[in-house]
Amino acid sequence: MKTSFTTKFAAATGLTALLVGGLVPSVAHADPVVDGAKSSYGQLSGVGSDTTQDVMNGLSIAIGRVSALTDWKLASYDATWLAPTTADTIVTKSGIGVKNTAFGRPNGSSEGLTALKVAIGAATTGSGTRFGSGTASSWKLDGTALDVVGDIQYSRSSSGPASGNADNGVVAYVPFATDAVGYAVSTNSLFPPLSKGTSGDAAVNGVTPNTLWAIYNCSATRIITKADTPTKLVDNTYAINSNGVTGETSTRIRAYIPQNGSGTQKFWQATAGQSSSTAVFGSTAKNCVESKKFVAGDAGDVDGGNNTFSNGTGADYSGASVQEHDGSALVARVVNGIEIGDPGAIMPYSIPKWIGQAKGLPGVTDVRHVAVIGTLNGIAGTSGSGSNLSINPAFLNVPASTNGAITSTLSRLVYNVVPYRVVTDPTTLEYKMFKGRTSLICAQSAVIRNYGFGVLTATSGASSCGDTSQRAVGPTTPTVTIAPVTDDPANNEIDFNISAFSSNGDGGAKVRVKATNGTVVTYPYETTIAAGATSKTFSVPYSALASGTQALRIEVVPNLPGISSFASTDALFTKAGAVTTVEATVSGKAGQAGTATVTVKPSSATGTVSIYRGTSATGSALATGTLSSGSATITLPSQSKGTVALFVVYSGDATRAGSSKAVSWKVK
Repeated sequence: MKTSFTTKFAAATGLTALLVGGLVPSVAHADPVVDGAKSSYGQLSGVGSDTTQDVMNGLSIAIGRVSALTDWKLASYDATWLAPTTADTIVTKSGIGVKNTAFGRPNGSSEGLTALKVAIGAATTGSGTRFGSGTASSWKLDGTALDVVGDIQYSRSSSGPASGNADNGVVAYVPFATDAVGYAVSTNSLFPPLSKGTSGDAAVNGVTPNTLWAIYNCSATRIITKADTPTKLVDNTYAINSNGVTGETSTRIRAYIPQNGSGTQKFWQATAGQSSSTAVFGSTAKNCVESKKFVAGDAGDVDGGNNTFSNGTGADYSGASVQEHDGSALVARVVNGIEIGDPGAIMPYSIPKWIGQAKGLPGVTDVRHVAVIGTLNGIAGTSGSGSNLSINPAFLNVPASTNGAITSTLSRLVYNVVPYRVVTDPTTLEYKMFKGRTSLICAQSAVIRNYGFGVLTATSGASSCGDTSQRAVGPTTPTVTIAPVTDDPANNEIDFNISAFSSNGDGGAKVRVKATNGTVVTYPYETTIAAGATSKTFSVPYSALASGTQALRIEVVPNLPGISSFASTDALFTKAGAVTTVEATVSGKAGQAGTATVTVKPSSATGTVSIYRGTSATGSALATGTLSSGSATITLPSQSKGTVALFVVYSGDATRAGSSKAVSWKVK
């Protein structure tokens, strides 16, 4: 339940007070919307970031279904669950031949990526922790009940690639909008207006600058209030009511960060001045920052003055993890059904996420509780009200300053992570959905803006909507063992046996024979390895090879885009395919059997000759004969009067390539 607040309070604290008249509380539509007999599943299913789950739900609705009752084109599954409406496990696919796997919700950008990696074969297993229950999630690639192959096609991410661009990365981070992360406090907050701050914000005589940097680097640990005196932030060395001062009240600051695996947690660490060497929260140096909720009622939490606050001392943080963009962490207690905010609590909060919750948009669950967005350097995070509520452009565009001003680090691109091989293939739905400024998602600028996010305006480059240049995640390597290739002249073929094959699970693969003759490369044969199979035997007929000496290799392309292709480096077999030519004459009257005399050069050629009706070797042969000294006489079935098109095919033998020729039989 939400507590109310007033414009007088908002003005006093410097908060973005949204008095949104007439707004209806948000209706929870987590996951794809269920509507009567219509499918609640999607062709493309995604999981991951809490930050973008709401706007992706809205995009799913806007982009629509394949047809009236069938699957959504795009389905997005929330990072968290809201009982009894949703469960902490999800099923993303249903239908004939589908596993109907129920798996734990990936909570946040990192878990979403982990689950996607398993689904595409870039990892064999992954795990996470479900929101609320704390139950472990496992995602596997082994054909068991927890196998997620085919269940996830993309993941949501509020952060870009962790280690830059990888030329062979199997996923692309595809940007689609701009987010801005501000800070949220409770409606009864005692914080003064804050600025971002810099690394020089240290305490002077116990008093610290009013900045995020001071708070999240433990330079500020308490709020001192006194009637008719400006509120100030102080550290633990400050002694209240000292040196003749009276009437001061000390309130402990509870600085929160979201759960592990959250892209917002990583982003906020950088925003609040954390470097890689000081970003270990919960350590002695950073013991003022918590990722667990405070549990009210701990007697040791009363600030008697110069208390030294640290984890496990003077406060109970045994509560659940702080979920990103969920204001329940700012609630101190509930009295008669009314949520009472913690006046010293603060947490990062996506401003677009807060806007979507305030508007009550489709696909949004309102979990603001007592959270309101604070100003930075006097600049509000939002503008407008009601249905016109939006992110404040000034919040995104204030130039960098050495005086603690807002900088571009408060805004960030948000992404959908999609398998690179698939999203760059124009024949796929992933390509149509995600790639380029004209993709189905990028075309929905009005929806993106309505959910509070900034629309990307760059026409090219890594910050343009639908760009696929940022790649990450190295592929896994398939295990392919090829038995010795054998020549089989009795059957006019070359026999192959991939005796041990692993595609990291049940994805299957395509197998191609690559034949090289000098600089000419052909692919005379292609077959498949079925999902779950561990071996494959097949034969390449002589007739499939071109003339000349053929160096044969094998290429294996796993169906799962997270697994690299395999190619044998050395020739597995060399086939000397000598050039052959075919000549044929055909005679015979209408209603009588015909006679075809076929000659193959050189005359030492052996093997079979087949004759087909038409201009290609399709269907069943009319007749077949065996060469003797390079020739064969073949009897053909009777034909009606007229000209009959025939196609003569020589199969080739152990040393000669096959050949063919089209001829005409003039039946009189």
